[in-house]
Amino acid sequence: MAGSSDILLCINSFKESLNSVGINKIIAKNLTSKRIDLSPLSDGGDGFLQVIQFQKKCNSKYYFISSPLLNKKIKVEIIYDDKNVYIESANALGLKLISKKNRNPLKTSSYGFGELLRKVIHDRTLRGKSVIIGIGGTSTNDAGCGMAQALGYKLQNKNGKPLKLGGRNLRSLEKIPNFENMKYKYGNLNIFAVADVQNPLTGANGSTKIYAKQKGARRKDIQTLEMGMINFGKIAKRYYGENLTRKKMYGAGGGLAAGLNVFLNAHVISWNEFFEIKILEKKRYEYIITGEGKIDSQSFNGKGVGEIFKLSKKINAKLILICGSVDRKSLTPMRMRNIYKVVSIQDYFKNENESIRNATLGLKLAAMEINKTIK
Repeated sequence: MAGSSDILLCINSFKESLNSVGINKIIAKNLTSKRIDLSPLSDGGDGFLQVIQFQKKCNSKYYFISSPLLNKKIKVEIIYDDKNVYIESANALGLKLISKKNRNPLKTSSYGFGELLRKVIHDRTLRGKSVIIGIGGTSTNDAGCGMAQALGYKLQNKNGKPLKLGGRNLRSLEKIPNFENMKYKYGNLNIFAVADVQNPLTGANGSTKIYAKQKGARRKDIQTLEMGMINFGKIAKRYYGENLTRKKMYGAGGGLAAGLNVFLNAHVISWNEFFEIKILEKKRYEYIITGEGKIDSQSFNGKGVGEIFKLSKKINAKLILICGSVDRKSLTPMRMRNIYKVVSIQDYFKNENESIRNATLGLKLAAMEINKTIK
């Protein structure tokens, strides 16, 4: 394998723990092989900005916006270069911003994200730049309706009253009287929404039924949220002229991808299209090490791990998965035929909380275990 590296390191962020760049650097530092290519992975969710900054030099700006629960102001970073502004939705709307006991997608709103976009759009120093938004890791399930209201869209119920914020109120959306005027106002923007998943807005594989539970929704809440998404799709079709509910990727970020398309004409693209993952197919590696905070069935549904899994098969590389924890049911016999080794950091500790607190140590132990495997 002369002229190529032995190992490709492309691990995604561990949600609510460490970012992708930091994880990859820790593993690289503790591997004995000297022939390593570092390509920190982001599928649009947590760690999106760090991966951009790893690839290119950018400047930072900070804005204060409303938190997802609208109970305080938070400071959010955006980065920019000569051509583009980069925004990470998880920094403004992320699960990491809310304690587990307070997570509730019935209440959380993308309103603060709309405040952030409004400030970026009106910032003279950023004028003329394209806006690239990493979508994923959000605490919201409101299809970007809160965002739209912060941008000036008048979302109303059947009585003409302003729609209340939060995912539970989407089912009451009936009209948007200033839709055309606002679309015209924002018509010249060039926005790309980089989606972390392939899920549509509604249905059995839609945003709500797959991800609302991890955002804090109870079983009875999921039906309320799903009805809201269905209603949003109906109203959006009336004004936008297109049925968005079954379109791939539009469920990303609790439907934020769909909202960005409807209200700001954003181009919704897959994370692997944005990061040009196919370039890696031209190289040859003996091992590929990838992973994320939790490996489960969704990891293989258009997310980073799933795409790297496909890449390893294409170039006949041995795939090593490293994660915080793993749902063994997702590692079907068919998948395991193409997985060389799985390393779960949680195995080194008593429980999940302890493994999160000691993530750096866990990664070092994982690297030591991998060293034994690849000698």
